[in-house]
Amino acid sequence: MRAAMKRIARGLIGIGVAAALLGVVGTVSADAPTPTPSSSPMATADPDAAATPTATDGWPTATPTPTPSTPTATPTNTRTATPTKTATPTKTPGPRIAWSGQTEIEVVLTPGIPTTQLLTFQVSLPIGDVSARVTGTQGAFTVSQLPTSLQPGQEYQLQVGMTLPDDRSKWPIHGAVTIRSGGHSIGPIVFIRGRGAAADGSATSGATPTRTPPASAGARATPTPRPIPARVTWSPGSLRRTVAPGDTATATVSFEVTKAISAPQFHVYARNGWLTIEPSSLPGSVEPGQTYTLRLLMAMPAERARTQVGTLLVKDGSRSLGNALTVIATPS
Repeated sequence: MRAAMKRIARGLIGIGVAAALLGVVGTVSADAPTPTPSSSPMATADPDAAATPTATDGWPTATPTPTPSTPTATPTNTRTATPTKTATPTKTPGPRIAWSGQTEIEVVLTPGIPTTQLLTFQVSLPIGDVSARVTGTQGAFTVSQLPTSLQPGQEYQLQVGMTLPDDRSKWPIHGAVTIRSGGHSIGPIVFIRGRGAAADGSATSGATPTRTPPASAGARATPTPRPIPARVTWSPGSLRRTVAPGDTATATVSFEVTKAISAPQFHVYARNGWLTIEPSSLPGSVEPGQTYTLRLLMAMPAERARTQVGTLLVKDGSRSLGNALTVIATPS
C-alpha cells in the first residue's frame, strides 16, 4: 500500500514539475518579440549618385541594380541647301529710229536735175556721235548733216539729194539711208528708188494696161475730191556755188506756192551754220501766183574747206511743203 502511494506521489510530483516547466517555457516564448518585416524606403533615382542599399533588421533588402540608360539616337533632319537661282540679266533694247513715213520710197526724177527728199524721224533713246550715211548708185545720192547727239521726243529731219544720170543704162538708181552712232548702224534703214518719168520710157516693162469699161450713166459714181497739199516750186531747182575758203558768197533764189500761207516758216539745215537766209528777205505771208525771192549767205570755212551741202525748206506750221531746195558750195 505504501509502495502504491509512493508511486502515486512520484507521479503527481512528476506531473507538477512538467507543468511548471511548461509554464516557464510558455512565459519565455511570450516575452520574446516577434520579428516584423519593415518596408524599405524607395530609393530615389539620381543619375549622378550610385544606389546604396538600406539595411533592414532581420530582413534582406534587395539592392537595386542600376540600369545604364542607353541614349536613343533621335534622327536629326538635315536641311539640304537649295541652290540659289541666278537671275538672268535682262537685255536692254538698244536705240531705234522711228521714221515718220515709209522705209521704202520711190521717186520719179528728171535726168540731170537734183531733187531733195525730206525724211523725218525720232529716236527711242539718246544717242551720240551721230552721222548719216547714204550708199547706192555712185554719184547719185547726197545726204545732209545731223546734230552730233539726238534725244528722244524730238523730231529730226534729214535731206537726201538725188540726181538721175543722163545715161539711161544706169536707171533706176538705188540708195540706202542709215543713221549711225559711232561705228554702229541704227535701224531701220530707208531704201530709196529713183526712176525716170513714164514719158521717158522708164516705165516698168511687161506691165499690161488694164482697161476699165465705161460705167453706165445711171450707175456713174461721183468721185470724192481729195485735198491737194500745198507745194513750193523753186527757181532754180537747186543751187551750186564756188566759194573761196574764208569768204562769204551771196545768192538769190525765187519760189512760188500753190496755196496761201499766213505765217510761213523757213528752215535751213546746214552743218556749223555755213548757210543762212538774210532775215530782211523773208516774207511774212505768201500767196499763190506770186513770186518771192530769198537772199542766201554761204560762208566757206577757212580751215579744212570742203564741199558743203545744205537744204532749205518751207513749212506751214509743222507740215513741210513738198520740194526742198538743195544748196551746194564747193571750195575754190
